[in-house]
Amino acid sequence: ADAALASGAAALLVLPHFLLRRAVFGDPFHDENWKNLAWKLHGHPDWSYLERVPFAGPGELLREDLGAILAGGFAELGRFLAGGLSQLLGTPLHALAFAFSAVALLGWRPRAAGWLLASGALMLVGVAFTFFTWGRLLLVLLPIANAVTFGALAAEDWPAAAKVAAAGTSRRSPSPPALAATLLLAAPLLGLLAVKTALGRLPAFVERHPYEEVAVLRQVAERVPPGTVIAGTAPFLGRYVERPYVPVPDAFGAELDEPERYYARLERLLADRGAAYLVVSRDELRDRPQGLLAERPPAPFLEPAGGGDGVRLWRVDPRAPRTQGLPPAPGRLASAQRPSLARSEHSR
Repeated sequence: ADAALASGAAALLVLPHFLLRRAVFGDPFHDENWKNLAWKLHGHPDWSYLERVPFAGPGELLREDLGAILAGGFAELGRFLAGGLSQLLGTPLHALAFAFSAVALLGWRPRAAGWLLASGALMLVGVAFTFFTWGRLLLVLLPIANAVTFGALAAEDWPAAAKVAAAGTSRRSPSPPALAATLLLAAPLLGLLAVKTALGRLPAFVERHPYEEVAVLRQVAERVPPGTVIAGTAPFLGRYVERPYVPVPDAFGAELDEPERYYARLERLLADRGAAYLVVSRDELRDRPQGLLAERPPAPFLEPAGGGDGVRLWRVDPRAPRTQGLPPAPGRLASAQRPSLARSEHSR
């Protein structure tokens, strides 16, 4: 009965998702998420690879790269257990508290703990074998981890709880003193998270934010007509300007050693999107050519239009001669050009 109820609730929960797929794609089961797996194996960190995935479908990808899929999945699980769990939960102390509580709760409330831990493990394994175990993709695990950690702390008497579990008798609810003790134990864990957020995470976010690029983007947006397309090196900056915004891709593969290849691809992208300006910042340059920050144009289609400390503004000239250079082959990467799967979430 419980399984049927859970299945029915899950079906109702995902029904709007399949209705939306049918409305947009004409097929409720249309799915292109397998392309993320292809990107993980062959395109990372070049997001433009998603637009030129050479596989016909997930079946072909599985046939050709099953070994790489399995190896990548186990590698991701290893990295998550080695460091990702601590980052997701807060600190190594939080990860240790979760591990201890999981073992204890399995003895005290085996069924409830088993459901929680199994559902979380299934989610983790699915993400690891199809993509990267980046924290933002695993936020759904936080409620499960908190329930396990603090549920175990709420046991009113550990020796008594162990005897109840061993005897198979009915479980007991924590008493008010036990709940008070739980809050006392939880306070240091929550306090440590607050300290880490205030002194670590927030300052790091502020330090990495591309303020100069945003300022130049806003200046450009104020003086150009509505509808003018502006490109930039930082993703998601379109929220700061009321103009169409195009994030330009990072350099990848042979483009790292041959900037002309990157400029040729960049020129086509800017022309296809109709971009009139390109804003480049030192903070978001990443693997793109250093010439984008130089005072002289690195390519014929770029004209100096201003800038500031650590940021350069280029006017895009669609009439300029085509940049000489070949883009990376649109097919799969050679093994020597495949990027490491170990790059962190923050690298993107």
